[in-house]
Amino acid sequence: MLNPKQINDLEKYSNRCLSKEDKRKIEQQMQSDADYKQEAKTYLDIFGGFNGLAVDKVKSDIDGWEQKHKNQVGRVIPMRRNFMRYAAAAAIILLMVPLGYIGLQNVEPESSNDLYVAYFSPSTADIMDMTSRTGTMNPMDAIDNTDETTEETPSTATATEKTTEDDIDAEGLKLTLGKGIKAYNDKNYKDASKYFSAYVDGSTQAQTTEVKLYLGIALLAENQVDRAEPYFKDLVKNAGLKEEAEWYLALTYLRGNKIPKAKKTLSRIINQKPEHPFQEKAQALKDKIAKHNLK
Repeated sequence: MLNPKQINDLEKYSNRCLSKEDKRKIEQQMQSDADYKQEAKTYLDIFGGFNGLAVDKVKSDIDGWEQKHKNQVGRVIPMRRNFMRYAAAAAIILLMVPLGYIGLQNVEPESSNDLYVAYFSPSTADIMDMTSRTGTMNPMDAIDNTDETTEETPSTATATEKTTEDDIDAEGLKLTLGKGIKAYNDKNYKDASKYFSAYVDGSTQAQTTEVKLYLGIALLAENQVDRAEPYFKDLVKNAGLKEEAEWYLALTYLRGNKIPKAKKTLSRIINQKPEHPFQEKAQALKDKIAKHNLK
């Protein structure tokens, strides 16, 4: 549950009263914390919806009430000073009553960054199957093994002497990949990108493609657009990962405010046959880009 300060910051965010730094912090938290994003969106819907509930009409009604009371008692009792109190009460009611019943309007994103925040969601599909495609050990076993310490016995000493540098490097890469996957699943995208980068740069294996996809996503989650873009552009050439790479490439262009490239990539997704798995999302996103006349 959000605390009062977080709710207050979201209201300022909705009213565009936050500094660029504070706005960036909220957007980053929405990208990295799904629970926060869901609850924050509810409050943003409420703040935006209330702003759309014909406030001018309410003010007009108050003017009428004041005039009516003046006619009855000969003086005006100011009601405007209570307007914000009534507004706050109305907002609470909006929380308690089904949104459809009130006809609450959703907040419509207006900038390329707003759309990016609304549509970006780090993929977790098949992340644990990465080991089968990269030919490595179970990454969680690798993590667990780092916690185990054993004293070197004569037999282990002999085995160590026979271990080659390549074996040591391979074991180190397994541990690096395991740590990267764990950080990714924990939504710690900064550490995930660091471990995945080390694995990709240091691996002599050919099967690092899947790792590059999640590296790109982690970098994008950290707003490192320029670093993420080359990975997705390269992966669209890979038949197995082409569809996911295209979707995240479109979002990368959107985040970098490269609107023409974003629209071109979305159109390619929309027009693919057979139907692209991200076709519906791509169409909705392209429609919103057009609606807000982003260029």
